[in-house]
Amino acid sequence: MKKVLLQCSIILLPALIGIFYPIQKIFYGLLSLLTIDVTKFDEILKSIISNERIISIICGIIFSILIYIWRTKANKDKQFNTADKYNKYPIWVFWLASKGLGYGKVSLVRVPIYLQYKLLLKDTFHETLVDEVEEKVLPVVLTERNMDHDSKELNLVLIDTYNITDEQIPSDKIQLPTIIIKSGNEIDSNRSFNPEFIKEIRKKTHALSKNYIQLNVFSTTNTNHNTSIVNKCFKNGGRTGFKNVYVYQASRSNHVFNDSYKVL
Repeated sequence: MKKVLLQCSIILLPALIGIFYPIQKIFYGLLSLLTIDVTKFDEILKSIISNERIISIICGIIFSILIYIWRTKANKDKQFNTADKYNKYPIWVFWLASKGLGYGKVSLVRVPIYLQYKLLLKDTFHETLVDEVEEKVLPVVLTERNMDHDSKELNLVLIDTYNITDEQIPSDKIQLPTIIIKSGNEIDSNRSFNPEFIKEIRKKTHALSKNYIQLNVFSTTNTNHNTSIVNKCFKNGGRTGFKNVYVYQASRSNHVFNDSYKVL
């Protein structure tokens, strides 16, 4: 977030200074470095506007636009979140980094799962980076329970890098119809990509999407699996069938899925 706020401040600074300080002299100095005829430019500007304050504001805005163009070109091939820390930023920070500052890449590593879904569903960045893992076909374990329960909500529990127990599911959701799919990775907490896991998730979400209005996702999936799940199960031109999809995020302290986020 500091990176975004700093660059935005640098871009906006000339425009703000131009309101209170005659910035045109600084601006003209910059133009002269670019071999632009400053005298002629000043004459043209003053023939249109005589007020020095307005000229200063205009020069400040042009100055900011030039800095903005420079930063977006510089950021085009850069990755936004390079720091080795947990990137739980508001979605608007990611959006501003991509659409405003021109960052072309984002890593889903160390990003909360609900934010991964949002970034992928909205195509926030041109390129998303994921864990480098090997493809490993493992036996998938499917469990269904409470499917005869009369409800418009469905739980989808995706167990991948580690297990999810009933105690981690909110008490008001535990009795809902529930589909539990295990990738096989949870046995040794290994991070790998299992195509059979994705196939099973796609099959179940497609088959049940017309029967339920809301889907609650409880997941410990790695970034490779999340990318395929979003692209193949939910990112289908609004034809997912579910009216609402909520992703529950486990607390980093007790691993209980108390916080829910609407992603679709």
